[in-house]
Amino acid sequence: MKNSEYWENWDPIEGLEAKYYIDSINDGVNGLEIILSGAKDNAKRIKFIFSNSVESYKRTDETYRQELLFILQRQYQTDIFAHRTFFKVKNSPYLRWLSEESEGIADDRPLQHLVILAADSSLDIISTYEQEVYFLKD
Repeated sequence: MKNSEYWENWDPIEGLEAKYYIDSINDGVNGLEIILSGAKDNAKRIKFIFSNSVESYKRTDETYRQELLFILQRQYQTDIFAHRTFFKVKNSPYLRWLSEESEGIADDRPLQHLVILAADSSLDIISTYEQEVYFLKD
């Protein structure tokens, strides 16, 4: 379908667990920092750092994303989304919305839509650059 969004698997770092929980989101002077812990091994924590401010992000509790999960399961004929956390979205409605809201300013930038589809919520991020990702050591 021409205008359908397409979700692709994204492995931002090697050695990831299947599912994660979002522990914290800090949007401050150092940029956007996200800490996640493994759903099976909560000691397996990772940190994302978007050094510069991201263009947009939204966090939504899983309770309010049921329709998205049903759509993804129908579209991809699988429940892989229950067993993966990180995705890139092509032909994103979120990017189209940002373009409309910015009166086309967003069209002049190489924006990407990233999704952290965690066990407890989803985090949609629109950014123009790659982020740092690494495992946290206790």
